[in-house]
Amino acid sequence: MQYLMLANIQDGIIDDKLPYLSYIDSKYEKYCLKNNALILSKNGYPYKVAVASVKDGQRILANGNLYIIELDEEKANPYYIKAFLDSEHGHAILKNITVGAVIPNIGVDKLKKLEIPLPNMEEQERISQEYQATLDEIAIIKLRLKKAINKLHHIWDEERE
Repeated sequence: MQYLMLANIQDGIIDDKLPYLSYIDSKYEKYCLKNNALILSKNGYPYKVAVASVKDGQRILANGNLYIIELDEEKANPYYIKAFLDSEHGHAILKNITVGAVIPNIGVDKLKKLEIPLPNMEEQERISQEYQATLDEIAIIKLRLKKAINKLHHIWDEERE
């Protein structure tokens, strides 16, 4: 079983390489992520938002600092909701329900009352596809950056050979 912590979410993307747990008590099984569950950090503005991609047979336990939001996917596309929460309007709404000056956080009661505008499913799907394409583009750019940084760190060694 893998373990998802807040630090494993960067730029709205969950790391591919999550740490593993050797054992968990069965009472924590209910905190395992389902595919396409929306993940929202409870603390620290700006809040982190991600959509879980859980493969068959994979089990990921979410840390207690994260809300796991399971959506009715016939009514709301998780990537549409993520796109909304990542928008300026979404940030403003989340900031509006934030409490606490030192450690900003969102209470579950306020989160449950949060209203998100839902256009028809075709519009949600269009926005979702554009959002996912941009996430893919970011992943490719990050990979290219990682390769370039690795190359940068080895130029001196390679030139001496």
